[in-house]
Amino acid sequence: MSLYGIHVFVFALVFLFALSGSFSMPKVVSKSVRENGAKDKTTMSFSWDYLLFVNQWPESFCMYYNASHKHNNNDAQKCIIPTAVSTWTIHGLWPSKVGTEGPSNCNKSWPFQLNEIEDLIPIMNKTWPDLLEGGTYWNLWSHEWCKHGTCAASLPELSGEHKYFQTSLQLKQQIHIDKILSNSGIIPSSTHKYTLEEIEQAVKNGTGGTPILECYQERENSEFRQYIQEIRLCLDKSLKPFDCPKSNQFAHLTSAYDSPCSSKTLIALPAIKSRNKFL
Repeated sequence: MSLYGIHVFVFALVFLFALSGSFSMPKVVSKSVRENGAKDKTTMSFSWDYLLFVNQWPESFCMYYNASHKHNNNDAQKCIIPTAVSTWTIHGLWPSKVGTEGPSNCNKSWPFQLNEIEDLIPIMNKTWPDLLEGGTYWNLWSHEWCKHGTCAASLPELSGEHKYFQTSLQLKQQIHIDKILSNSGIIPSSTHKYTLEEIEQAVKNGTGGTPILECYQERENSEFRQYIQEIRLCLDKSLKPFDCPKSNQFAHLTSAYDSPCSSKTLIALPAIKSRNKFL
């Protein structure tokens, strides 16, 4: 039989075995397909332990942003606070790992789609605004979804763009930071300041979990000042608050713009005033 005839004969046998269902791939190949083809490495290989629900005080953020960018002539953006924004806002919902930073950008094939959250936009403009002028109003949302949402999607309650943002909005309604602080006498003021312990305890009383506090810090001559910028709540995978892992909150203040709040100096919660104008 010629070489061509052998090839035809072998092909016919394979075809007949395939029809009868008795033909299978070699076990080594089948195992490879099961191990590598059954999961998308871009989404399944990033693990995390808990969520950081990050609440942001707009006035302090604008103070921080404009101070930290004032020497960058290439950055024309300024931070402003829209008139509709008058409360603590959402920065993000971040999958995190104990002892290190959490995963990020877990699925680059899952881009942000504005139309997916069209029904949420009105409330998000008030509670999750992008405070940087000069860009599109959804820049922050796109950033948060791509960097953090694609990693959080491994949790059923957050498995998709709409679920990620909707669940974050629901968390803000359930954990009303403004009310929690005011119940303990912590309100925006141009004169009064608070201890780190007072703010921590107020949040602990209102949520059941000790938060991480981030501050904008500045130095004027020999005096340090700090302004509460973020309250970060640690949530387990059932979305319940718990005591966050301790950070180095007793370190000396530095000239860093954005740092863990220090217990060594009082903390201001400045009244919102930077509206409809550049600082």
